[in-house]
Amino acid sequence: MQTNIIKYKRMINGQMQYEFFQLEVFNILYRELGFTSIKINGRNKLLERVPEGYKFVSIHILKDSFREYLENDFDLSTLPEEVNHVDLFNMFFKEKPITRSYANAFFHSKDKLNPNDYQIKGEFLVLK
Repeated sequence: MQTNIIKYKRMINGQMQYEFFQLEVFNILYRELGFTSIKINGRNKLLERVPEGYKFVSIHILKDSFREYLENDFDLSTLPEEVNHVDLFNMFFKEKPITRSYANAFFHSKDKLNPNDYQIKGEFLVLK
């Protein structure tokens, strides 16, 4: 079965054009890698699920985690024949499919974490 993470099409000149499908990238970040966000005092905070509850993270952690996922856990056999792993990484670094604005919109559509249910303990967000 082919992956949904990449969209591609053949151009008029015969070359292939590739791009990441952001929705699938964020589904992986959410479902498989455990990232989400919460709005606290009017500011969006990115979170990673950890045994203690949630850990505050930067957008760079999402990017690094997804890159590691591509390197170690992504099934390369699901790539279209026209795409190899080098193309995949080149696309990732060129396109930068993980953005803060998309992260905020996506995670808020998935999780409705109520800040009143949590308290901040250092770098963690834990249930009260």
